[in-house]
Amino acid sequence: MRPIWLLAGLGLVVVVGRRTVGDRRLQNLSAATGVPADVLAAFGVIESNNVDDAIRFECHRFNRHGWAMPCTTTADRPWSVTASETDAGAFYRAAPLDLDHAVRSSSWGRYQVMGSTALSHTGWTAAEFLDAFERSPADVSDEIAIGWWAGNPGARAAARSRDLLALARAYNGSWSETQAAYYADRLGRALA
Repeated sequence: MRPIWLLAGLGLVVVVGRRTVGDRRLQNLSAATGVPADVLAAFGVIESNNVDDAIRFECHRFNRHGWAMPCTTTADRPWSVTASETDAGAFYRAAPLDLDHAVRSSSWGRYQVMGSTALSHTGWTAAEFLDAFERSPADVSDEIAIGWWAGNPGARAAARSRDLLALARAYNGSWSETQAAYYADRLGRALA
């Protein structure tokens, strides 16, 4: 989806898809990460449709720790796409079993940063992280995005140079060149 820049009062507003992202927040995040604002806006659309309190439970990651949460995977798609296995409800069903691994095995916020990165960046325990996220998902979403980008200088460089394939590999994993190319295409369409 193409970002549309509109004048709104004395500031700019970025419209990407059906959502509006206040320019000040996006510009602050861009300044903090060194990533162009339109690239951040594209990630917000692709990863969560700009929903700050989005949670994607990665059941396949959680089950690596000895659990057996429902998780429909295939050889060519080693992650579940079944909503009941990956939504916030799935996270909250797994959390009582092992909160630390449930947080670490989930993607969080607008930019869908993995919980392992979130805990590492913030220094919070899983319980502290979850409490902060539930109280202020927008603030935590931005904070953990800053942490992810800070720990990935190659991704920042790829974002600035518009090397979408390298950016897709860094952001979404490089387990499959087909998947990286698919994600790079989605980024390209979001930025076009």
